[in-house]
Amino acid sequence: MRPARRDAIRFVLLALPLLAVCLGLYAALIQPYESAVVRVANLGLARLSRPFLLEVDPGGALAMYALTSDGARRLSTPRPHGVFLSLALVPTLLLATPAPLRDRLRWLLVSAPLVFASHVVAVLVLYRAHLVLRDDPGSLPYEVLFGLAVRSGQLVTLALWALFTWRFWLGSRGARDS
Repeated sequence: MRPARRDAIRFVLLALPLLAVCLGLYAALIQPYESAVVRVANLGLARLSRPFLLEVDPGGALAMYALTSDGARRLSTPRPHGVFLSLALVPTLLLATPAPLRDRLRWLLVSAPLVFASHVVAVLVLYRAHLVLRDDPGSLPYEVLFGLAVRSGQLVTLALWALFTWRFWLGSRGARDS
């Protein structure tokens, strides 16, 4: 069997059980993780000329409030289903890549803060786009931004996996074995 085919088979066989484990961890950790993302996002939202506040409601949905002199007014509760998907997919893909374990662990450690930062940015973009589209449903730039924010979990996953593993998959055999 050719080495490239063997690596691909090994990748798939490792990815399936890793995906099950990562999805289980995702289900167990998503609420505290969402809260951490929201706390960091609120640092940026509080500095806007019209300050906003994000909260995670008891059902796990994100809620946005406009802070006014009269108090907080609830604006919206879009559900960012795809935003946090990379929390489970990035570790699955990086750890399943049949590279040396030391490299996979290094990739995972470096990618963790990048995934977190991408989630904070995606939540901020998602809510900004959602507010603009609520008032102006035909705004093409904000429709595009909203779509990108919703799909950011998948886009970030592919981007990070490609960034860290391209040398393994596309490099020479000698580079892989060293």
